[in-house]
Amino acid sequence: MELYGLFDTSLSKALSDIEKDWKKLDGLIICGVWPGEYTLKNEKELIKNIKEARETGRPYLGICYGHQLACREYSKSKNIKGKVLRKLPELKVGVHNGESYWCHYKTDIIWNTPNNFITTHYHPEYQSYPNNPHPDLIKFIKICKKKNGIAGGRRH
Repeated sequence: MELYGLFDTSLSKALSDIEKDWKKLDGLIICGVWPGEYTLKNEKELIKNIKEARETGRPYLGICYGHQLACREYSKSKNIKGKVLRKLPELKVGVHNGESYWCHYKTDIIWNTPNNFITTHYHPEYQSYPNNPHPDLIKFIKICKKKNGIAGGRRH
């Protein structure tokens, strides 16, 4: 598993509650960062990784910043002109409609994500508990296991 971002501690814990060996699965995760933490060079590399995941069917989980980058990659691949991200007038933080947010941007694009992609502005890891894991994280682990040829925790 490749994991990029700075808000990975609670995400790692939430994924471990679902699948203790999740780090051994093949997939790509890009989670939240503080503004300015990644340079344009790093963003270009991450977008390249997202494109590769989209084109090859590699499981992808994009949370907050990872969602924004996935939208940018998609709009570029479809030659969509104009801005796909808009800075919010103020930070969206806290629980809204049952999901936990901490973001500075809104995406102005609606797209059908590939079956191997889960992207979201909110942070499912903050709403995930050992006895009640977040459905998005469960789905991502299932996608990874299927792609890795594992059913019910066993290899085929």
